[in-house]
Amino acid sequence: KVKIHYIPTICNHCRTAPCLSAAQNGAVYRRDDGLVIIDPEKAAGQKQLVEACPYGAIFWNEELSLPQKCTGCAHLLDHGSDKPRCVEACPTDALQFGERS
Repeated sequence: KVKIHYIPTICNHCRTAPCLSAAQNGAVYRRDDGLVIIDPEKAAGQKQLVEACPYGAIFWNEELSLPQKCTGCAHLLDHGSDKPRCVEACPTDALQFGERS
């Protein structure tokens, strides 16, 4: 019998995000709501972003030569959702979203 566990490696949207300082040309930015986003057009070829993340949340898409990571479902939040899909789908409420207070 094989047991499989899926453990997500999600972006922590760090307060002092190392990927922000490692990025060139504004390829990584922080939104007003705190989400740290990688701009795919500006980030092309910037493999140093993968090494900059202390949590291993940024991965290198070899096919696109692009660093990628969780966006916190920014596109859903922009259109009225109150939480990302992973938080919505978590059956144990282990994942939380929003201010700690």
